[in-house]
Amino acid sequence: MLYSLYKYVISDDFLHLMMVRKGRKLVARCIPNLEKKNAEDVVMLVLKRLQVLLKKDPQDEGLMVLHDPVVRTIQSCDLKSLVQFLSTVLSETDTASQALQNKFGSSVVCTLIHRGEVLYKDTSPLDIDNQLQTEWCQFVHDLASILATVPLESLVKPKLPQTTISGHFDRLLNKKQIASLEDKLKVIAEPQAVS
Repeated sequence: MLYSLYKYVISDDFLHLMMVRKGRKLVARCIPNLEKKNAEDVVMLVLKRLQVLLKKDPQDEGLMVLHDPVVRTIQSCDLKSLVQFLSTVLSETDTASQALQNKFGSSVVCTLIHRGEVLYKDTSPLDIDNQLQTEWCQFVHDLASILATVPLESLVKPKLPQTTISGHFDRLLNKKQIASLEDKLKVIAEPQAVS
């Protein structure tokens, strides 16, 4: 039964499924029950269709049902999958820019960077594939460039701010780039102050 549901989810009807609330809930309930590779395939489909989904969900309400299963899947993936995920988000500049202006999109992007930092911290540089490391670094630089173009007031704080994002940017970007992003990193990386 679950495999049949998975086959339907990854079919050409995926976008139609994601346009209705019950379809998004079905996908959200399906992801945690799939094998790791299949869950990553579904997350990849969400990321491939992210631009369309963000346009159809301007109020941030419908996509947030996917937040927890998508974040859990990202948090368990390896660098190769991370590179694939981030390359999909960055394949069109508009997608990444729109994602940073939407709670679900911002949460996904921040989770990708957070996971990258966790992998960099927990893995010896000798154990990281050079090709993947080069691609990841380039994607982080591209994301930083996109982040620099998004107006500060348009950035949306992710559901769960990831304080490790600033550290990862510090690790991979030069000081001039970091300085230009400082205010924006505060918005997406730091927890909201309690008043």
